[in-house]
Amino acid sequence: MAPQVTVDSINPKVIECQYAVRGEIVILAQKLQQEIQAKPEAYPFQEILYCNIGNPQSLGQKSITFFREVLALCDHPAILAKSETQALFSADSIERARKILDQIPGKATGAYSHSQ
Repeated sequence: MAPQVTVDSINPKVIECQYAVRGEIVILAQKLQQEIQAKPEAYPFQEILYCNIGNPQSLGQKSITFFREVLALCDHPAILAKSETQALFSADSIERARKILDQIPGKATGAYSHSQ
């Protein structure tokens, strides 16, 4: 039987680790944002863009809709039978979802799949 992991036996670096999203850079960015709001001419920029959160849409990148549409159609295949689907989803995503569903037993995604 393996020894039990306790606060005393775990690597101290694990205990000291921090979630970086709220680290020094974000704290500084929030401080700068407050300064810009109080005195807009204080810096040669007027806006702070938070790139640390992994949201490219905050920088103007469009959402990757194709994969989202295919996933939605595969997860809820009944949508494929609706007349509105052609107007709401791209033809490519509808075609891809149908191809994927044709390869899945029961033609539906679920909690389980083939282990391969």
